[in-house]
Amino acid sequence: MGQAPSEQVPEKYVKTAADRKAIEQGAYWDQEAADRVIRFAEAFVCPQFVKGKFRLLDWQKDWLAQLYGWRLADGRRRWRKALLTLAKKGGKTLLTAIVCLYEALAAGVPSPLVVSASTTKDNARQVYDEIRHSIQNNPRLSKLAKIVPSLKIIRFPAKNGEVRAISNDSGNAEGLNLSCCVADEVHKWQRAK
Repeated sequence: MGQAPSEQVPEKYVKTAADRKAIEQGAYWDQEAADRVIRFAEAFVCPQFVKGKFRLLDWQKDWLAQLYGWRLADGRRRWRKALLTLAKKGGKTLLTAIVCLYEALAAGVPSPLVVSASTTKDNARQVYDEIRHSIQNNPRLSKLAKIVPSLKIIRFPAKNGEVRAISNDSGNAEGLNLSCCVADEVHKWQRAK
């Protein structure tokens, strides 16, 4: 997968010397991948606070597009790690739910294990509830998912995948072979001793 002339990185996403160097090394823009995550979010995510059709805000589209649209010369996503900082009530739980659902269902990972890791059980529950709400309010998703409320797990049997919401105060989670981890409230995390 080489760089196609029509897939040059949009100028608004080339912000740093590291971006320019990545392009020199063959990084390119996959508009279909960027559009796909946005279409997925707007078609399948049903936020608890929205009545009617859900539409992402422009900054949310830009963030998701950059996360999935930037590609390395070999076709892999450029960004394997991302940091998003938002003020309280800025919509981070919603974006967490979108990334978790997308990674579990549409990112093309075989047998995905997606974890939303939070510092507290209450915070983990918020993310889980947002994902669960989307599944319960979308007939197509509800056919694909088996919700296990007692464990805060959502299974997708046809994909042999699942989404788990875990917290730091819920015990040991060592040994998981994750395809994606979304870590929330990282400023409150402490180093393991």
